[in-house]
Amino acid sequence: MSTPQLERLSAHCQRLRLLRVDAELSTLLEQAAKKDGSYADFLDDVLALELEAKQAKHRMMRIAMARFPFLKSLETFD
Repeated sequence: MSTPQLERLSAHCQRLRLLRVDAELSTLLEQAAKKDGSYADFLDDVLALELEAKQAKHRMMRIAMARFPFLKSLETFD
C-alpha cells in the first residue's frame, strides 16, 4: 500500500475517532493481505477490534468515576 494512501486512511481513522484501528492499521492491512479473506471478514475484524477498545475504555472510565477506594477482582476476593 502506498504511503499517501496509508496517510489518508490514518487521517480518516483519526477523524472518525477510530484510535485503536489507527494505531494498528498497518498490522491489520498486512494480516488481511496474508489471510486473503473477503472484504467483509476484514471489516468485521477491524470493527471488532475498535469495539473492544471502546468498551474497555468505557469500563475503565466508569470504574474511575465510581471512585472505589481500591480495586478488587473476583480472583482476589475472599
